[in-house]
Amino acid sequence: MKRDPSSEQNHKDRYLQLEQKLLRYKSEIAHYQAKVKEYEQQLKKEHTRIQYLQSKLAEAQTKNIDNYEKKISALEHKVMQMEVELEEEKNQANTILKKAVAEAKQEKEEVNPSFMSYFSHSTILPSKDEQQVSIIGEYQLKNTGNVPLHDIIICLKVSPKEAGKLSGEIVMHKRKEPLHYEDTPFLQWAFIHENWMDKIKETGEYWLKPLGIDSLKPNESISFSQFDAKLDKPAEKNAVILDGFIYCKEIPKGQRALNNIVINF
Repeated sequence: MKRDPSSEQNHKDRYLQLEQKLLRYKSEIAHYQAKVKEYEQQLKKEHTRIQYLQSKLAEAQTKNIDNYEKKISALEHKVMQMEVELEEEKNQANTILKKAVAEAKQEKEEVNPSFMSYFSHSTILPSKDEQQVSIIGEYQLKNTGNVPLHDIIICLKVSPKEAGKLSGEIVMHKRKEPLHYEDTPFLQWAFIHENWMDKIKETGEYWLKPLGIDSLKPNESISFSQFDAKLDKPAEKNAVILDGFIYCKEIPKGQRALNNIVINF
């Protein structure tokens, strides 16, 4: 499948628009916060002046009482107006902040990369003279989010590492021309490590990537089909486990499969 550049560009544009909105809101909030501090300082000064005039009024007793009372009344009225304006500025700043947070949350919810993976398989039990169990199955992957997923990688792990071998639609050599998914009956996979055989011996892990797929769109599925696992009874344990993990560019930490395959001997 081909990468959808218009979809990626739309997500980038939306992300840039959100960043610009947040910067604008932060600027407006800083402006209102500065106003709030200015009003608070003015209120502090006016309260100090009122206290000073009240002390002068007490000292003067009858001298210029009317004049001081008028000044105090005027200052109290001014303080009341400033307190109202201060409350309005605080409310407006809070409104802008809430709007910015809501838009950021909405944008985050709109961009939701997610996936799921699981095994479907059949078990072939050994005959009386055999010890080896065969597993034939598929490892299914589905994009359950609302954005395309890129650079998909899977990891199939056999535990204990020496207890089994895995094979399937895996390309062992490099192709001169790119492979297209539509041109093959089954999706083919390739090892991501050049020393893949050493990696398997060391950890029991098969790290694979799909060939001919640039991205997996929402609700689309792919699978590592018709894999064949040959499992032997381990020397020290009575069970062999096959686990699956999936990774992509959008979710680099990856996720374990919904189920695993456990063979008890």
